Amino acid sequence: MAGAAPLISVVMANFEAGEKIVHALHSVLRQSVSDLEVIVSDDGSGDDSLAHVRRLMEVDGRIRLITADANGGPARCRNRALDAARGRWIAVVDSDDIIH
Repeated sequence: MAGAAPLISVVMANFEAGEKIVHALHSVLRQSVSDLEVIVSDDGSGDDSLAHVRRLMEVDGRIRLITADANGGPARCRNRALDAARGRWIAVVDSDDIIH
């Protein structure tokens, strides 16, 4: 991604969260601090969660997607997102979490 690094990188591991990921992403994107990126790191999901993420990426450029061909577990999945993070601060949010 070009441009200045965001203040916050939100890393979100995903494995077959289905529609739950939509609610998780909306809760992050509605926060009062908008200078952020959300890095969704998918761990080889075979459900519709990636379609939901891609649909949201079309309307909000702050969402990035990293995919893996095979499931490697939550730590490996989060580490991929952490490696891609550009923000000054890191927040970890799971694909079934809601932030108020």
